[in-house]
Amino acid sequence: MLLHMLVLVLIEMYLEGYGYATICDELNRLGYKNKRGLPFKKLSIRDTLLNEKYTGTFIFGKKDQHGKITNNEIRIENGIPVIIDKVTFNKVLNIMKNKKANTPRNTAIEKYLLTGLCYCGECGGIYSGGYKTVNRDKSISRGYLCRNRKDKVNKCKNHAIRKEILENLVIESIKKNIFSAGQIEIITNKIYEFLEKNFSNNSQEIKKINKEIESLKLKKDKILDFNLNGVLNNEDFIRKNTQIDELILNLQEKKLYIEENTKFLNRSKIRKYLEELAKKIELSDETVLQNIILTFVEKIIIYKDNISIDLRLFPLQGKPAMNGGDDGNRTRVQNNKHHKLLQV
Repeated sequence: MLLHMLVLVLIEMYLEGYGYATICDELNRLGYKNKRGLPFKKLSIRDTLLNEKYTGTFIFGKKDQHGKITNNEIRIENGIPVIIDKVTFNKVLNIMKNKKANTPRNTAIEKYLLTGLCYCGECGGIYSGGYKTVNRDKSISRGYLCRNRKDKVNKCKNHAIRKEILENLVIESIKKNIFSAGQIEIITNKIYEFLEKNFSNNSQEIKKINKEIESLKLKKDKILDFNLNGVLNNEDFIRKNTQIDELILNLQEKKLYIEENTKFLNRSKIRKYLEELAKKIELSDETVLQNIILTFVEKIIIYKDNISIDLRLFPLQGKPAMNGGDDGNRTRVQNNKHHKLLQV
């Protein structure tokens, strides 16, 4: 398989100490193309090196319908064919980590749990983390502030709000509106109904996918024959074969996604999943908290005298199967209570 060979060549060169630019130039010289049939660029080299699917790990739900990272993906080990082993993959990650650690720009970064979710209710701008001020006692307070005000894009006068105040407010809202016993039952039923409706024709869909995969394999055999008989030159053969390999892998991932969602079509499993999340939200682990926030928070609007927290009752919203769905599949709750802001 050319995809197999391409990944191995790329990783071998990286482990030997070659940089992204050198690897990119060499792959292009050999006539390899990316999955779009275009020459490789440095960014695509890095993305390939970081892609866990080549270790056999199937991941879905990594991005929502807008292409934003969810940090709430579902991982299935040995779900797809293995191209590189875990040991080799981890060697690559360690090299990247060491290179990053040795750069002067590597400094401790404050983690803002609500990044990408906050908006200014006064001017419509983005409320982002990173604001800080020095208090009278020389301590530092950090918080969120309207970018339009910070960058003086307009005359917005909305206030900065302390990081811990806003984040704790959102977490408490999730606890009350999502993880209470009654709400867990409601959400369980909604997820079950959605899966039952959208995956009722699974067997037919899987048959269709298998048929498409077999058709693509036949195409691979044909272009190989064309290449061996001199009808298709090596460059075109590599390009077409790589494209087909990517299509087959995408279909295999889609098939596995459908199969896994079918296994999840059980009310007790759904309820248990939500109950486990309810326990995790009590932890102080920032990564866990951010995953839960990104799962259930749609957006946060900050006004001068109150905060609106728009929550999703439907945590599966944004997974691949929901793409193209309308807002009728979404159920939200709003916290419109007025909260006095403890301003920075």
